[in-house]
Amino acid sequence: MLQETKIEGEALLELSKGKWKTKAGKVVSARDTCGGIATLWEADKFQRRSFQTQHWIYTELQHLSIR
Repeated sequence: MLQETKIEGEALLELSKGKWKTKAGKVVSARDTCGGIATLWEADKFQRRSFQTQHWIYTELQHLSIR
């Protein structure tokens, strides 16, 4: 899931753990008028490779049952 948000990055990860039970994610916090972005996934179902800058997150997910 990729989402634009105004929530600070670490707060978004904590919120996702309580609501969606994702347990995993990468975030780039909002800066000035630019919204932040987040990628969230279920860590027990996907293997992840990702990297990020202040403007984007590249995420490659592989479903563990396909390996």
